Amino acid sequence: MHGNNCLVSGTYKYAMHEYSIAFNKKPSPLGALLLGLTYLQMAAQKFTSKKHRLVIQALGLLAQYKELRGPEGLQEVHYNLGRGFHHLGLFTPAIFHYRKVLEYATLPLARE
Repeated sequence: MHGNNCLVSGTYKYAMHEYSIAFNKKPSPLGALLLGLTYLQMAAQKFTSKKHRLVIQALGLLAQYKELRGPEGLQEVHYNLGRGFHHLGLFTPAIFHYRKVLEYATLPLARE
């Protein structure tokens, strides 16, 4: 809970610390997503040094998120990956993931 408050208030280093503790105790898809998004937020800050390193760490965590979420959550995963790339201004990979989301939306199970 404290990690969420830190993330919302823009104190990303504190949020990263809180999320890291929780994720190390019990790895979960949500923990990997929150950590990855925190790294993306830090990379998007104007005066952050080593932006590439933060983005690589974020992508690694988002890959863990995808693995932990499993095949039943791929539509959600692709949406979140699209949002992450969109946030960084990387529109080509964002569009790729958004299109994947729409492909899942046309499956018969999604219409019910």
